[in-house]
Amino acid sequence: MADICIWSSLLQKHQIMSYALHQLPIYSMYYIHLLVILNFHFLVKLLISRVAFLSGLLQDPCRIRVYNFSVLTECIIGDQLQNFSDSQVIDDMVHLYDLMYEASLSLNNYYGIILLFALVGCLLHLLVTPFDLVLEIFHKHYSFIFLQTIWMFGHVLKLFLIVNPCEEISQEVENLSAMLIRRSWTDRRFDMNQLEIITMQIFHCRIRFTAAGLTEINRRIVTSIAAGVTTYLIILIQFNTTER
Repeated sequence: MADICIWSSLLQKHQIMSYALHQLPIYSMYYIHLLVILNFHFLVKLLISRVAFLSGLLQDPCRIRVYNFSVLTECIIGDQLQNFSDSQVIDDMVHLYDLMYEASLSLNNYYGIILLFALVGCLLHLLVTPFDLVLEIFHKHYSFIFLQTIWMFGHVLKLFLIVNPCEEISQEVENLSAMLIRRSWTDRRFDMNQLEIITMQIFHCRIRFTAAGLTEINRRIVTSIAAGVTTYLIILIQFNTTER
C-alpha cells in the first residue's frame, strides 16, 4: 500500500491508473504467496503444540488414548485406580508421534517447492533491497528510503515466518527426546524397552522441514543469508565508491 501511495505521489494523474493496472498482478501474487507462507506457519505451530503435549504427558499424570486421529485424556485423581497402564501410555505416545511424523512428511511434500522459491526470493530481495536503500540514503531521497525500509522489513518478516516455527519444532523434539532419556533413568513406572523404542523412533524419524529436500530449514539459514548479504553489500558499496 505504501508502495502505491509513494509512486502515485510521483506520477502524473493520468499515469496512476496505468501504473496500478500494471502492478496489480505482481502485488496479487505477492499477497497470495504471503498467505501460503502464513498457512504453513500456523500448520507447523499446530504440530509444535502436539509435540509440547507429548512432553507434558511425561510431566503430569494424564493419560492419552488415540481414536481416529482424535485425542482424549483422562487424569488420575488422588490414588484412584489408573484407567490405562503405563505401558499403554507409551504405546499411545508412539502412535501419536507417528501420526505427527506423517503430517510433517505431508507438509514437506506439499510446501517443499514453495519454501524453496520463498527462501531464494528472500535471499535475492535482501541482496537488492539493502543496496537500493544505501543508494537512496546517499541521494537523500526520503520517500524511497521509507519505501525500501518497509520492503526490507517485509522480506525479513517473511523469512522469520518460515524459519521460526521450523526451529521451534526441532527444539521441542529435542526436549522430548531428552525428557524420555531422563525418565528412563529416574522413573521406573515405564518399561525400559518401550522408552527405548520411542526414543529410537524420535531419533530416526525426526520431525524436520526442508526446502524441497535441498536444505534443512533452521536458524542457520538466517545467519547464512545475513553473511551473504553483508559480503555482497560491502563489495557493491566499494565498487560504487571506486566508480565515483
